[in-house]
Amino acid sequence: MKAQSAAMHVLVDIESLGLSPGAVIMSIGAVGFRPHEEPIDVDLGANQPNYDGQGIIRQVEGPGSPMFHAYVAFGDDTLAFAETKRSTLDCGTLSFWVQELADGNSEARQLLLPGGLRHRYGVDLSIALTQFTVWLSALQTAYGSVENYWAWPSSFDLPNLRYKMRDYGMNSPWGSNTRCASTVVKLAEQFTGSRILAPDRPWLVKHRALDDCIVEVHRVQRAMKLLRSQICAAGS
Repeated sequence: MKAQSAAMHVLVDIESLGLSPGAVIMSIGAVGFRPHEEPIDVDLGANQPNYDGQGIIRQVEGPGSPMFHAYVAFGDDTLAFAETKRSTLDCGTLSFWVQELADGNSEARQLLLPGGLRHRYGVDLSIALTQFTVWLSALQTAYGSVENYWAWPSSFDLPNLRYKMRDYGMNSPWGSNTRCASTVVKLAEQFTGSRILAPDRPWLVKHRALDDCIVEVHRVQRAMKLLRSQICAAGS
């Protein structure tokens, strides 16, 4: 693959059964983007790639943005059961997911109920993490480098992934190159007096890790655009 000129950034989202590093991970999503480009076309979320033979969604080049998604299995699978033994969960987060089920959130059903996508496509966490690093390496090959890793907030998703990767003998590639998406959006809102709301599309499912990434990338790019416009106006 031919390297592109501008470095790529990656925004990561996980869905878990706890809030501290070590919490059971149920799914991993990621989207590659460039913060200073026009906001990502959220309508592309209606035509996401299908799960491959390993139960992974991955796209590096082609129409739309680079994207990754994996459901992490647990329960019946022996390795996945071992994962829950190494991990933690908390009652508050469990109560949150129970309420999401009661409120009819479709991703809560996919994550928690028999017959959902997690039950059908879930892979062992070691496989999900390995395939995630393979996808990141492919991004580096295609676009020259991955400059920064973002999350909403950066204090949860990335530390939890680093904890899990270390548990499986893997090195997280981001080091200190992390950015907080929620901080950038809130700063832009305060600085410009504008609200940067999440796009409303029927195919963007709340708490589906990949869809949350698409929404958060869109908001970050809109925030960066607003900040640039405000700074240019102040300097003119």
